[in-house]
Amino acid sequence: MANIRKIKVIKRSGEAKSAQRTKLADARKATRQMVETVGDWVAEMHDRKSKETRAAVKLLFGPAEMSEM
Repeated sequence: MANIRKIKVIKRSGEAKSAQRTKLADARKATRQMVETVGDWVAEMHDRKSKETRAAVKLLFGPAEMSEM
């Protein structure tokens, strides 16, 4: 038992962790951009629907009743 050798553990450098963090940060940026884009699409669709509804009401009831809304 006197000849038992110790095993030395060599840890990897911090580069692997920083590369992993960079990947995670890039993924977060991409996700944020996608969410922003979809949010813009929803807002545009809402505005378009509102304008179409106003135009339809104006066409059906005339401009006099639109001013009351």
